[in-house]
Amino acid sequence: MSRIRPPTPAARKAYRQTSYAIGSIVLSIGARPICWPFEGQPLVLIGACNPSGLRLSDTQNARLMQHLRARLGRASVLNGEGRWRGWSEPFFAVALPLAKARVLARIFGQNALVHVSPGRPVRLVWLT
Repeated sequence: MSRIRPPTPAARKAYRQTSYAIGSIVLSIGARPICWPFEGQPLVLIGACNPSGLRLSDTQNARLMQHLRARLGRASVLNGEGRWRGWSEPFFAVALPLAKARVLARIFGQNALVHVSPGRPVRLVWLT
């Protein structure tokens, strides 16, 4: 398990300013989704790239994402991408209990995950 770091002011800003895209749906922290075509269910946006905020190669990140996908088992998973400035990183959008998502995110050294519920503001969940 990688070390999870407390968020710095710069990290908080980057997460807040990131656009989280699932197909044509683009989400922002604190904003309510305008439309929600995912059967009215809440989703967790979870990734495995760059554990503890340390930049890894694309090959290493792809391998970590494959391991995370395997850990999600039979869950229905949508592919997404977080984008901010020139940076982008893949994630999975999955209907998963938040407690289980927290455990998986910690296993993969993630500092945070995103929780999205229809009609509610998109929420950033820090894991520290």
